[in-house]
Amino acid sequence: MSPTLPPAPSLVPPPSVASRPATGGSAMKLVAPSLQEDEQRNWASLVAAVLVTEATLLWLLTCLLLVRRRLALVRLSRER
Repeated sequence: MSPTLPPAPSLVPPPSVASRPATGGSAMKLVAPSLQEDEQRNWASLVAAVLVTEATLLWLLTCLLLVRRRLALVRLSRER
């Protein structure tokens, strides 16, 4: 007789329990309150500034690496 396998676990999530607000206070929410228009603009400005700064730093690093490589090639050609 072959051994029997245990039953497969259920793929259906357990039923959700309706949340009730705490007595005497507000209910805790998992969703952040929506941002006002000026706050959204502030976040957009911050993200744009970070992206511009990152692009500038990467461009400068690339330029420095190219100059370094060019100087190495010049030194190598002088030694010959």
